[in-house]
Amino acid sequence: MAYRKYADRKLVVVDTPGLFDTKRSITETMEQLTIGFQLAAPGPHAFLIVLYGRYTNEDQLVFDILQKKFGQYLMDYCILIISHEDEVRNDDKYISDNEVIRKYFQEAPKNLQEFLIKCNNRFILINNRAPFKERDRKISMLIDIIKQNEQDHANSFYNQEMFDQAERYDQEWNNDEFDHQRKEWENNGKKFGQYLMDYCILIISHEDEVRNDDKYISDNEVIRKYFQEAP
Repeated sequence: MAYRKYADRKLVVVDTPGLFDTKRSITETMEQLTIGFQLAAPGPHAFLIVLYGRYTNEDQLVFDILQKKFGQYLMDYCILIISHEDEVRNDDKYISDNEVIRKYFQEAPKNLQEFLIKCNNRFILINNRAPFKERDRKISMLIDIIKQNEQDHANSFYNQEMFDQAERYDQEWNNDEFDHQRKEWENNGKKFGQYLMDYCILIISHEDEVRNDDKYISDNEVIRKYFQEAP
């Protein structure tokens, strides 16, 4: 949970647990989501759902979990955040935002297109590596989207009554189905057996971020420091 004063607003952000973390059961994940909702009392003005570049099957599972947990009113307050804008653009700085967005969703799977329609086309592209001024501009745009959505819903927010209604439906669906899906993806990595590691090559992307944009440090020094600080 984090706080920040921005312009005339006090921002409170509650980060959810990793919904695709197979180390905890779906029941435990749901309990953590409930705690997250309680921390945002009296209720969140927006649910920010982050896509890390391209849409995946794991993203779809996250959508399904959130819709089951928070019910039909979730979509009234959802905003889709597409990070790594530079990758989505393929590093083309001169193409307009509208053209990037049009192409992105034109090529997106049908499930993502339907999700976007349900949340009334509320989304924003963000470049994590952009200069501060550009990132600040995107924060301002995001807050404008939230403000406009508040006005569209008579200055209301996702409240306890909506959550309680979703909880009643929550009793009727099977958590095992989601656990099975998550474990299936995890087990795909195990089915190749013990010899898989003999042929693995670790590729570390976003070298500029690892280097902190220091072009003059040697590769060996970057690698040494990276693994020295790694978990």
